[in-house]
Amino acid sequence: MRRFVSDESKATYYRQSDVVDDYDRLRFGRGGGPTVARIENRIVEEMLLLVGAREGQTAIDAPCGTGRFIPILGRHFSWVLASDLSAAMLKQARPKGAHGYVQAELSALPLRANAVHFFLMSRFLFHFEDPLRFLSEAARVLVPGGHLLFDAYNWTPRQWIPGEQRFLGGRTYLHPRTKVAEFARAVGLEIVAATPAFLVPPYLYGFLPARLVERVESWSKVFPSLFQVKTYYLLRKLSRLGNRERAGSRPAPAR
Repeated sequence: MRRFVSDESKATYYRQSDVVDDYDRLRFGRGGGPTVARIENRIVEEMLLLVGAREGQTAIDAPCGTGRFIPILGRHFSWVLASDLSAAMLKQARPKGAHGYVQAELSALPLRANAVHFFLMSRFLFHFEDPLRFLSEAARVLVPGGHLLFDAYNWTPRQWIPGEQRFLGGRTYLHPRTKVAEFARAVGLEIVAATPAFLVPPYLYGFLPARLVERVESWSKVFPSLFQVKTYYLLRKLSRLGNRERAGSRPAPAR
């Protein structure tokens, strides 16, 4: 049976156990879904190499969803925190091996300022027309010079579908580079890298044969970024590291 989003929007939708149970299967477990997962994993790995994580540093995956990026973060950082508003998502993520798990709203994380070195915010911001409150919270908990990685839509067929799109889990929103740069400046961040990806919306790849998806994506590098569905942005927090921040401190709960 198809699920509809409640009036509480997508937060309620992603708390539903059947939605969570089917999340990975529908996106990464059929058709070209495994190719989508490999591409996303590769981009995250490449961005982490740009960051150059050092021993003793910390990362947060929020919202962590089913936790599929936790093992990747664990290979680069000494301490990984996973956070999600959905208890059902956290239950799925727990076996993935984060050092800590916390159920929290992403706009109000129970962390002190300047607590983490890397913030992964995957498949989230495009759910909101104005994501400034989430970017502001990420900037608050990052150490000066710390990095935020997230993805944004350049285009999607859903932009031409009218209404609230409850049958699709709610609307998604476009955030072109100019808008991302504007949001970043507003919260003290700057874009340091951007990687476009996907010639076809990733969800639709689940309905296509894997070989066809791999062939289509092999052409992606010859197309300008404006033709590609998403861009993955790496942002850095501005200002110098203060005397009180220590590389290697674990995220501490806010008091």
